[in-house]
Amino acid sequence: FFFFFFFQAEDGIRDAQESRGLGDVYKRQTTPSMPQFWGATLRHHDALLPPANSKAQLYLTQITLQQGASACLQVLRPGLPPVTLCRVSKESDFGKVDVAMAHDWAGTELRFVCDGDGAVCALGYTTGEVGDNIRRAVKSSPKRKAVEPGVTQEKKRKKPEEKRATITKAITSKSGSPHLPAAETPLKPVKFLNGLQYTTVQPGKGMGAFAGAKVKVHYVGKLASSGKVFDRTNKTPFAFKLGAGEVIKGWDLGVKGMKVGEKRILQIPAALGYGKRGAAPDIPPGAALTFEVRLTSFT
Repeated sequence: FFFFFFFQAEDGIRDAQESRGLGDVYKRQTTPSMPQFWGATLRHHDALLPPANSKAQLYLTQITLQQGASACLQVLRPGLPPVTLCRVSKESDFGKVDVAMAHDWAGTELRFVCDGDGAVCALGYTTGEVGDNIRRAVKSSPKRKAVEPGVTQEKKRKKPEEKRATITKAITSKSGSPHLPAAETPLKPVKFLNGLQYTTVQPGKGMGAFAGAKVKVHYVGKLASSGKVFDRTNKTPFAFKLGAGEVIKGWDLGVKGMKVGEKRILQIPAALGYGKRGAAPDIPPGAALTFEVRLTSFT
């Protein structure tokens, strides 16, 4: 069953990439008895509703932050407070979800709460015809301020020089000592309990790579202890199927969720690399590894 779903999902992703855009809903049409790829871009307070068809189910597997600073997925049930299932942010913009929505979820919905003008890409698959199960949040139109009689728009408008200070002007405290603008926040690594960690040094665009996708990457591999380079790609990117065990475990975990154009530095412990045996002659036994990985594409 899962092998069949991945085959259908790969075709669905390819179609989705051709028509990707905020607010779009992507579906791969097959026969009703077969799993169908499903994906949608959702904004603040958009909700997923249970399928109207009693024989249909929607399986939500992952969400990826597309816009904004943060977002979360909540379950809303009648008479009960909301329960948060997953959170994503700029530091960790990929979240794994395992939710199956069915017709008997009477009154229950999944709501997305985003920061500001945020948006998430939700992916999964369906069995049966789920119908139009997305309720979009209603946006109130901004009210226009009335212009006072006899006052022209030119008089109301302020000059840009009066509203903002120059970049070179220092901010001064009450004591009179100047304060320079704060330096950029250093990049925070994402750490796993198994010892793996990664740092995103260059953001990407679009949805994140998922298990079963065929990804293409450029990389440089180094020994963590000495920084010695033991492997790298040249002009041709390296291709593999994500999550299929074709590469070391640290890659299957560290590359998942990457967007096209994104660059990560993976810090992989020996247990998720080549273990106690190593890979002679370049990788000694028990060696921790560092990889600079950039995702070029995935299908």
